[in-house]
Amino acid sequence: MDAPLDMLLNLIESAAGQTLQSVIIATDGSSRDGIGSYAIVCDQPRVRCAGADASEDQTPFRMELLALETLLGALSTVRRPSSRWQTGVPAACGFLLNEFSVQAG
Repeated sequence: MDAPLDMLLNLIESAAGQTLQSVIIATDGSSRDGIGSYAIVCDQPRVRCAGADASEDQTPFRMELLALETLLGALSTVRRPSSRWQTGVPAACGFLLNEFSVQAG
């Protein structure tokens, strides 16, 4: 399993263990000199992770989508907590929805 996914799974398990009502997770994709990367961050519980891939397309838009794909993949594979909690994900990319939420439980 890759490092960003491991970190996100730990984040989700930690949030469930702390019985948080909601979690805000921010994503961002960027590119410079033809090399792209993405970041996924959360303050409570605290996590910072980054990733990239070797695809020919290294545009910021694609990196933003890769960040969201990684995050949603982690959310879909983790064992759901017994209590309901909401995860908000503000998207930095103007083309994407400004904010969406995933109900877990």
